[in-house]
Amino acid sequence: MKARFVGRDSMGFKHGKTYNVQTKMNILQRRNPLTGEIDYVNCICLYDKESPAWCPYESVEAMCKNWEIFESKMENK
Repeated sequence: MKARFVGRDSMGFKHGKTYNVQTKMNILQRRNPLTGEIDYVNCICLYDKESPAWCPYESVEAMCKNWEIFESKMENK
């Protein structure tokens, strides 16, 4: 899908730039700062199809605060 990044420059994405992106549900590892233990976190990861830029989001709402979606093609499979 085509989307414009409206958040602050981060994770390889630049504010105001339009990207061809895809999303994928993932489980990420994160070290708990209090216990030092590894936590597993569900996330929506958004990837730029033309660069190594990507960003994890905890919810669709969080993702939508940083992106304006222009085009999303649904495919029947």
